[in-house]
Amino acid sequence: MKRNPIPGTNDPLSATRVRNTVMEIIRKHHAKDDQLAPETISDIESSLSKMLDKASLAMLKNLGFYQTMHFLAYAKE
Repeated sequence: MKRNPIPGTNDPLSATRVRNTVMEIIRKHHAKDDQLAPETISDIESSLSKMLDKASLAMLKNLGFYQTMHFLAYAKE
């Protein structure tokens, strides 16, 4: 399957890359039991806006994707 590159790069866009980006930001800013702060959500959206269109970003936010990734970032511990 051909994947579209992330705008401005030759790197392919993938769900794995999106998940890893979100989990990296969460681990950097939050402990396991913390609520996601507005600043962290802003950092996530800033990073993802370089990869995703506005509609996709809005869908992830509405689905609670960031909170799910917060849980998964620490699920293996």
